[in-house]
Amino acid sequence: MFTIRGAQMAALAVPGEVRTEDRALRHLRNCIPEVCAALSESALREIVLWGRRRSRQYGIEREVDFFRYLNLMFMFGYEFDTAPRFPWASRTLNAKGHPGSRVDLLMDHAMLFCSQAAVGRAQ
Repeated sequence: MFTIRGAQMAALAVPGEVRTEDRALRHLRNCIPEVCAALSESALREIVLWGRRRSRQYGIEREVDFFRYLNLMFMFGYEFDTAPRFPWASRTLNAKGHPGSRVDLLMDHAMLFCSQAAVGRAQ
């Protein structure tokens, strides 16, 4: 019987993490090319890594949910999750429930916030 130690598991996870980071970079370049063009490769990768660490504090592990979290970071600011201006973000991310469901709800709140802001500007 084999025993895989924690350090060995961590070493096995590294290639997967790098691939996720690479896919996140491609995702951001596709979604927000103008913003990404203004950032160096290393700066953009650091933002992705920072977002990954931050999103994991909320139990967000699935790649699709992480990418949506990144989208919100770029839309509302890197610390949108704790910004007083967006109380719905912190409330939603810290709620109980499955992380994917919380990210779904987070996206709904973001869309509602944007639509209300657009109506406010139109008046």
